[in-house]
Amino acid sequence: MFRGAETSPRLRITSPEKRCGKSRLLDLLNVLCPRPLGASNISPSAIFRVIELEHCTLLIDEADSFLRDNEDMRNLINSGHTPEFAFVIRSVPIGDKAWEPKRFSTWCPMVIAGIGRLADTVEDRSIKIAMRRKLRGDKVDRLTRRNKGVREEATALASKLARFAADSLEKLSAQPRIPDALKRPRGLSSVIDAGDRLIDITAEYSTIEKSDNRRTRQRFWRADA
Repeated sequence: MFRGAETSPRLRITSPEKRCGKSRLLDLLNVLCPRPLGASNISPSAIFRVIELEHCTLLIDEADSFLRDNEDMRNLINSGHTPEFAFVIRSVPIGDKAWEPKRFSTWCPMVIAGIGRLADTVEDRSIKIAMRRKLRGDKVDRLTRRNKGVREEATALASKLARFAADSLEKLSAQPRIPDALKRPRGLSSVIDAGDRLIDITAEYSTIEKSDNRRTRQRFWRADA
C-alpha cells in the first residue's frame, strides 16, 4: 500500500503520562507492519541512512526524551511527507580526500510514540492515537511474549494485510472518493475505497485486543465502506 501513497502521515502514539500502553502498542505494530525496525533513540545522521538501507517501517519509542527540541530530527521527519521531496543530500567520502554529494531517502512509514506533544509541524502531519491507562473495568488480551496465541493471531493478520495490500495496489493508487464534509488523510480514503475485504480484516483485528474503542473503530470502517 505504501508504494501507492501520495503522502506519508506519521502515526503518533501519545499519552498524557507514563504506563498508558504506548510501548505495548508498538510491540503489536512490530508484528503487524512490514519490515519493522524499532528504536528507542536514533540520531539525525542515522535516521536517513537506515531508511535508505533497510526500506523499513520505522517504529520510534520514547520520542519525548530526545525528539521534542531536536530541529534536525523535526526536519528529517517532515521531509518524508511526500515522495517527491522525501530526500536529504549529504557529502560522503569517496576516497582519502575526495567528497561527493549523495541523496538519501526519508520516504518510509513511521510511528512515533511519546508522552505529550511534539513540534506543531510534526503533529499537523500525523494521525494520532491517544492512549490512556487501563481502567479497572477494562478487559483486554495481554500481548506478552508468553501469550503465543495472541501473537500467532497477529502474525496471521499481518499476512492477510500484506496480501490485501498486494492485491489492491492498483485500486489503492487510484484517486479516492472524499466527501466534502470529511477531512482525513487521502491514503486512508483509498484504503476504504478498496472494498469489503478490509472490513473482514478489521473485524478479525478486534479479536487481538478487545475493547470498546476497538469496536467503535470497526463501526467507523463499516460506515465509510
